[in-house]
Amino acid sequence: MPLSLQFQLSPEIKGISLCLLAYFCFTCGDAVIKVLGPHYPGLQIFFLNMVASAVMGFVVVLLTSNVKNLRIHRPWLHLTRGLLLLMMQFSATYTFTHVPLGSAYVLVFSARLITVILAHFWLKENIQPQLWACVGTGFVGVVICLQPGSAEWHPGLLTALLIGIGHSMLNLLVRQYGQQESPHALMLTSILTVAVASCWIPFTDFWQPLQWDLSGWHLLFGLLGAIAGIAITGAYQLTHASLLGAFQYSQLLWGVLLGYFFWQEVPSALVLVGTVLIVGSGLVILRLRRPQPATSSPLASTLLSQENP
Repeated sequence: MPLSLQFQLSPEIKGISLCLLAYFCFTCGDAVIKVLGPHYPGLQIFFLNMVASAVMGFVVVLLTSNVKNLRIHRPWLHLTRGLLLLMMQFSATYTFTHVPLGSAYVLVFSARLITVILAHFWLKENIQPQLWACVGTGFVGVVICLQPGSAEWHPGLLTALLIGIGHSMLNLLVRQYGQQESPHALMLTSILTVAVASCWIPFTDFWQPLQWDLSGWHLLFGLLGAIAGIAITGAYQLTHASLLGAFQYSQLLWGVLLGYFFWQEVPSALVLVGTVLIVGSGLVILRLRRPQPATSSPLASTLLSQENP
């Protein structure tokens, strides 16, 4: 057997590798927000990063779609999704400029717990008692990580939780209507919604003169988002979503490492305890939940599984 065939990677290994690359790029993008925090107001960081992301997003959509794929059937769905993403992006900008990366990601990962609750009341899913126990355990971890009343509490912890809530709502919207709408159209309308809703920012008192030596960071943010989007789409083309779900938690590892090496952020003992409860509950939920309905395309699976701020 030729040597090249002996070392050929399986589709599963390729998919996992692309998935890890995507989540690493997403985390680095969040770290870019933290880098820019001391130099610009949060609204300005949000706007400049969204401009870079919009350019990269348009390129991805135009290269991977055609006019037929951009047809809209449910305008309210596109508008709702765009507004949710806008809220998540605002929250992410505030969160990652004020809160350690590791602590933020732990609370963002509460999305899996929130999804179980919303799926029961929204989609009328029958939830097993074991799942309710996991959700309860996970929310004990959420309370521990929020550290209410302590000196380490910061409003950015609440906005991190808000990202998780938005993530859950987006998951359920795409799960319920993903087969009726083109994922390319969903991506494009999200870009347009965020762009239109934020175009007022340069005309406010928040705006400061641009520091052109920082423009590379904004371009890097958009580039990381484009690489992550392409990588995770490729991952879902190669293997099933159920295999890749657990690898989203790699963002926690990347966040802790980047926070430690660049900002000397060390999670407290309480945060570590909360992390174990939230991540452990999330992994058990991944194992217990019934398989989700197949989506219309790999890109739709990407939208369902990862709406990263």
